[in-house]
Amino acid sequence: MLARRVMNHIKKQNWTGVALDFVIVVLGVFIGIEVSNWNADRADARRAREVLAAIDVDLNDFAQVTEEMTIEASRGLAAFDEARRRGERPAPYYFRVSGSDTPPQAVWDVALQSNISELVPPSLVFDLGFFYSEQQGVGVKFIRYQDFIERQILPRLDDPSTFYDGEGRLKPAFEQNMARLHEWIYESHVLTRSSDCLRERFKNPSSGDGSCRPVYTRTAGEPAQP
Repeated sequence: MLARRVMNHIKKQNWTGVALDFVIVVLGVFIGIEVSNWNADRADARRAREVLAAIDVDLNDFAQVTEEMTIEASRGLAAFDEARRRGERPAPYYFRVSGSDTPPQAVWDVALQSNISELVPPSLVFDLGFFYSEQQGVGVKFIRYQDFIERQILPRLDDPSTFYDGEGRLKPAFEQNMARLHEWIYESHVLTRSSDCLRERFKNPSSGDGSCRPVYTRTAGEPAQP
């Protein structure tokens, strides 16, 4: 219909009518594009909220489980130290968990597949990626700690004296493995603080305020504090 009207205007040399029809066409296309972009932006914002909500639950679960685990491990280490102060020679304290030795990263993997980098600010994506990379790295170290327990401690529990030298000192290999547990406790606390920081940033993802990347300041071998 619009094309027929334009042709009639041209035949009648009604250039004003042609110009008005042209303006109507341009405005219609422009408005259509803007509506399409607005709908796309709304869809992206909804997806961003859904992805961040899933990560928020994952980070909260990680913090809660990690806190319970580190409290239990810290108590076990403290009980071992107390027994040593009493002159006893107990088997080295070891901490074990049921199920997988490392936290699952399925939520972050799904977020990457959802093109999270296109949905939230780059600084937040970088901090999230750094957090999950550190979480995986700390988990790998914990697996090495657990592997030593399986190979060197559990088979000797029937004779705890084998863990000590002739002067009653804990042998270096077992002392070092307990130091790994101290390190795991400390690094887990750092990751928990990082997860809390990230969850706070989710309240205003575009702010870009500060960094939530884990920062380790404790020296190797320093006792962990609960």
